[in-house]
Amino acid sequence: MIKYKIIKMDIMKWLSLTVNQSIKLIIAGVFFTLAVSVHANPLPAPPQEFFVSELMFDSSGNWTIKLGVTNFSIPSGSIDSVCISTSSGSAKLENFMLNYEEQQQIVILRKDGLDSDLVIHQEGDFVQVTTYYNGLDWLSYDTIAYAMIFGDYPEATVRSPKEGESIVFVPVNYGYYLSKNSNLYAIAKIDESGKSNVCTGEIRAIIHNLTDQPFPESIVQFNDEHYSSIFDMNQQTDNMFTGNVFACRYSFDKLYKWISPNDIYIYPISTRHDYWTIDPVQFEMEPDSVVLLDIYINGYVGIPTVKTEADVLKIYPNPIVGNSIYYETALPVKSTNSVIEITGLNGQRIGRYPVSENKGNISLPSNIHKGIYAVSLIVNQKNYITTKIIVP
Repeated sequence: MIKYKIIKMDIMKWLSLTVNQSIKLIIAGVFFTLAVSVHANPLPAPPQEFFVSELMFDSSGNWTIKLGVTNFSIPSGSIDSVCISTSSGSAKLENFMLNYEEQQQIVILRKDGLDSDLVIHQEGDFVQVTTYYNGLDWLSYDTIAYAMIFGDYPEATVRSPKEGESIVFVPVNYGYYLSKNSNLYAIAKIDESGKSNVCTGEIRAIIHNLTDQPFPESIVQFNDEHYSSIFDMNQQTDNMFTGNVFACRYSFDKLYKWISPNDIYIYPISTRHDYWTIDPVQFEMEPDSVVLLDIYINGYVGIPTVKTEADVLKIYPNPIVGNSIYYETALPVKSTNSVIEITGLNGQRIGRYPVSENKGNISLPSNIHKGIYAVSLIVNQKNYITTKIIVP
C-alpha cells in the first residue's frame, strides 16, 4: 500500500510538471504569435501618458510645471523618459515620483528636475511633453501630448498668467482625459492654500436673426474649434442669451441646437451637421468679467431637403437578386454617422450596415429567408426613410 502511494505521488508530480511545462509552452507560443502579428500589423501608438496639467511663474519669473498623467495603465518600467520642449529647446525628465492631488496623479516639475536648463518665456511660449517608452513592442512608440500654447506666442489660446495666477488644463466633457482634439487651458487663481481655481466669466449675447423675428431656440451651443468642449447660452426674458465660459480665448463661427450633456458622447459636435452660420466672433474672457456680444445669423446648414423618396433612398433590384442590394441616396452620408438597417416585418433585425458613400452594395446574410423586409436609412440616429424589399 505504501509503495502504491509513492508511485501515485510520483505520477501526480509528473503530471503537474507536464501541465506546468505545457502552460509555459502555450504562453510562449501566444507571445510569439502576438510579437509576429504586431510586427506584421503594428498597433497604433498608445494615448498620451503625460501632459501639462498646470503652469505657473513666481515673482522672479521662475516656472513650475505640474505634469498630469492620463488614465491609462502602463506596465511598471515601460516608460524610458519624459521630454519637455519649449521654443528654447528640450530637456529630459528621467527620474520622477508621482504625487497625488485630489485623486489625480501629478508630477511637480521645476528647472532643477531636468537634465539641462529649460527656458519658458513668461510673456508667451509653448510647452510640449513627449513620453518615450521601452520594453514591449506595443509600447515602443513615441507619444506626443498636445502642447500648451500661451501668451503672445502664435496660435496661443490663453494669455500669460499674472502674479497669483496659473494656467490649468480644464477637463473636457466631465472626464479627466486629454482628448486628441482637446487643448482647453484657462487662467486659474491661486488661493492662500496654494490651490488653483479655474476662472470663468459670463457671456451676454444678442442674436440677430435673418428676419426681424426673435431667435427661435431657447438654448444654443457654440464650440471653438481649438477645444472639444461645448458651451451653452440660455435665452433670458429680455431675449438676451447668457452663458459662462472659462477664462481663455475664443473664436467661433457656428451656433448649434442644444443637446444634453448625456448625449455628447454618442452625438459629438463633429457629427452634427445642422447649425446656424454666423459672422465670426472672437473674444477673450477675463476672470469674473462680462463680455457683450452681437451675434449675426447669416445662414442655416442642415441635411438638404429632397423632393422624392427615391432621392432619400433608392434600393434595387427589387425583388433582390443574388442576396445583395444596391442603394443610392442624396443625403450627405459621407460626413455623417449613417447606417442602413434591415429588419423583418416582425421587427427582428437582420443586419445593420454603416454607409459612408452615396451609392454602394450591401450583401445580405446567406441564410436570409424568403419574404418582405424593411430597409431604413438612419442618419445621425434619425430615421429618414423606411422602404421595403422582397427576397424571392
